[in-house]
Amino acid sequence: MSHLLKIDRARLALSNADTAWIDRLMKDRAALGLGPLPPDNIAIKYNGQSARTAFTRALPMYKAFLYGARDMGFQLSPASLLLDFGCGWGRFSQVALRDFHLGKIYGVDVSNEALRLCIDAGVPTGLIKLPTSLSPIQLPDASTDLIISNSVFSHLSEIAAKHYISEFHRVLKPGGVAAFTTRPIAMFDYLERIHQRQRSEDIPEHEKMLMKAYPEPEKDRANYLRGEFVYKGNVHLEHYGEAAIPPQWISGFPRQLFAAAEFLPAETSGLEQSVIFCRKG
Repeated sequence: MSHLLKIDRARLALSNADTAWIDRLMKDRAALGLGPLPPDNIAIKYNGQSARTAFTRALPMYKAFLYGARDMGFQLSPASLLLDFGCGWGRFSQVALRDFHLGKIYGVDVSNEALRLCIDAGVPTGLIKLPTSLSPIQLPDASTDLIISNSVFSHLSEIAAKHYISEFHRVLKPGGVAAFTTRPIAMFDYLERIHQRQRSEDIPEHEKMLMKAYPEPEKDRANYLRGEFVYKGNVHLEHYGEAAIPPQWISGFPRQLFAAAEFLPAETSGLEQSVIFCRKG
């Protein structure tokens, strides 16, 4: 069984300093060396939220990434290089500017539009395009100190997850940490609720898609509790769908590669997704 990481919820709650940092990201962009934010309609397309709300909801997860990595031995320094895997329009990259230099943040995404939005927002250094779903990350071996990835592995097939976890191991320096999120077990509770009310209420489109992907959530929950990687594919996109990785799973493949692997459950941290941490030896 994998070790369950514990981070006090109070450490992840937004502080006055966090709110002040969000205000700076919104209002003092030129002073920070940043360009304009994407219009809210574009930000909503990516995260379902305005830019301010996206920053506000990103900060607790970013703090979890950083605190969890530190608890596993990661040491932040002015030279530390951060890789934001699945960067979208750069909300996590920009939140991370509080701790990392702009030139030390790399963003990776499959979307040309997302990378253009990063350039417009003033985070143009180190942007990397992934041409396919199973591409190598165009970074040298042992070049990266910390990798963060929010709401990417919650959509990847097991084949793709193993591929990119292997890539994380390759590009991390010894002692470096990868932190990435996955759907929590609470997802199955949510799925059961929307299945139960499907005949009595109008169902939003994203819920209809989830219902179609998970027609039998009770069975999927049982598979998750047995330690199985639960994935439902999208017929239009190879290796991309809906995924939930249980804590038992990281005791296998990730522990074959990494010196340590730990699991932060969403239900104990109060985060929207669970987080997996892997430290390279």
